[in-house]
Amino acid sequence: MRLMGGLVWLFSQHAWAGPMDVTGFGGRSIGWAGGGLAQEDGVAAVFANPAAMQWMDNSEVLFGYAAIRTEFAELPSVWWDTNQDGLIDDTDETLVVQPDYGRADGFMIGLGRPIGNRFALGAAMFVPADQFLRITTFEPALPTYFMYENRLNRYQLMLGFAWEQLPGISVGGAIEVLAQANYSVTLTLDASISGATNETEETADLVNDLSMDIHGMTLELVPSYVPVAAIAWDVGETLPALEGLRLGSTFRGGAGLPVEVEVDLQGNLTIEQIGDLGPYVVSAVAPLGLNFLEHCQPERWAAGVGWEHQDRFSIHADGFFTRWDKMELNVATVVDSTISTQLIELTDQPVSDANDMNVELRSTWSGRLGGEYRFPSWTPQPRENREWDDEFGNLVLAVRSGVGLEPTPLVRQGTSTTLLDADRILLAGGLGVSHGDPFGVVEGPVQWDIFMAYQFLATGSLDLGTVPQYRAGAPAGGEDIPIGGHLWAAGLQWSFHY
Repeated sequence: MRLMGGLVWLFSQHAWAGPMDVTGFGGRSIGWAGGGLAQEDGVAAVFANPAAMQWMDNSEVLFGYAAIRTEFAELPSVWWDTNQDGLIDDTDETLVVQPDYGRADGFMIGLGRPIGNRFALGAAMFVPADQFLRITTFEPALPTYFMYENRLNRYQLMLGFAWEQLPGISVGGAIEVLAQANYSVTLTLDASISGATNETEETADLVNDLSMDIHGMTLELVPSYVPVAAIAWDVGETLPALEGLRLGSTFRGGAGLPVEVEVDLQGNLTIEQIGDLGPYVVSAVAPLGLNFLEHCQPERWAAGVGWEHQDRFSIHADGFFTRWDKMELNVATVVDSTISTQLIELTDQPVSDANDMNVELRSTWSGRLGGEYRFPSWTPQPRENREWDDEFGNLVLAVRSGVGLEPTPLVRQGTSTTLLDADRILLAGGLGVSHGDPFGVVEGPVQWDIFMAYQFLATGSLDLGTVPQYRAGAPAGGEDIPIGGHLWAAGLQWSFHY
């Protein structure tokens, strides 16, 4: 079983949604703390509200880089069977578990194009710089920030459209492209035991041959899709008295990255020259099926309202309802396994899953509030011998900021798990500069955006209550487990319109 566990770890090395669901996609959205359902009007809207892409004036290309890092409170050492003798006691060295989940930097790429006056298409993608996709499970008994360990470490691809059905009212949709992983391995482990040739041989010398034959391994990544439906309403276009008011709403279906692992293990033991026993072969067959849902993305409803005053000042508010109560934790579960052998009476003996989890999650309401101020445009005066300065046209400077609250879905858990989480508070800001193309390559403006977001978990602690002294994953000193930490994102984005 240790061999099987190693194979599962190798191909299922924690989890929800993706990095752009945590920070937002694009310089404006990240500077708004991930909000702007009714305000984002470029190709970045394919992530926030696909229907809002209809508000694009011209085609847009977007390219940016975001540095995303996490840091959590230092954890105490915990009890674990570190000497692998099957017992947890004072002979075990305590295990140091520190949630260092590495950097999750990546590139943001977007391309949007209006077609005629009533239709628009867009595609946007976040490509991690270090690893395209990380699939992993976690041990629920060890202290784990289960909402963050793997959530930031995967690509995200969105393909969307927008269509204006009535004046000012657009509908849209998108699909997020995920992948389903199927892994299978078939192998045979052969061992041979022969009798001692003299009285001085050690017992270990009786095993004279040990080999492993891997017959085949298959890893398949099959695409799967998450549906998104959206609506956007420029109220002022329908009702001129409410000019500047915009509304938006989206629905995203629940999905995830299902991983199925199949291990077909056969062990053969050959015995010879042991007393009166002649050559004798004992075989054991142990097929093993494991399932888990990586990067679980629950069903989510969202709505937003925005108001803009004379193309100078805008403010927006967004609300999100997420069905975390339907979330599946990415813990590998044994779903189909038996052991068959001729030596002892274990024929078709089922193998049960040993992860004893009693975790209650709830659906949550979360919110974002943000705004932007655009300074009056400024036209630089060409300097001597610098005629190309006037090609910059009007320079427009915009500053933006946003705040948000993301409550934890973790309500309670049993004494056999040590899951860590707390309410998350979001603070963000950004700076944008747009100008004409000094080289005359594109007709529309060129825009630069700098953004930074800081998110922190509310501080607290987890009291395990009255648990056995040597319970796996419990602090060795008996103290509470501290909860807290922060996440930050910062980067630069460049886009142009043509």
